[in-house]
Amino acid sequence: MLRSRLDRAFVRYTRTGDPAALARVFDGCAAELYRLGWHLLGDRHAAEDLVQQTFVVAIEQRATFASEHSRGGVLGWLCGILTNRALHVRRMMRQRAAKVGPATDVVVTNTPPGGITVV
Repeated sequence: MLRSRLDRAFVRYTRTGDPAALARVFDGCAAELYRLGWHLLGDRHAAEDLVQQTFVVAIEQRATFASEHSRGGVLGWLCGILTNRALHVRRMMRQRAAKVGPATDVVVTNTPPGGITVV
């Protein structure tokens, strides 16, 4: 089963730090994670960033995988990380939009320098 191979590869990475094992997990999961990221944020570049961020978090928190292992394997664990990151990004986007406020129109007039009027 594909999932069990990915799980074993990630467990090998957590125990030995073997970069080839992590590469196998990335190769086996990245496309699915990208699709999920694109679905959640609707932006190709944001989805790519989410995949990268997900693996950074997974590397930093690899010791916690053992307790999560029985609930969906490494792909499920990575999807959870990605979803949490996507929700964080959406919250930040809403906060940023609230700080900026409504759009302001800028009108350029035929007046001497400094003749820009903000409406």
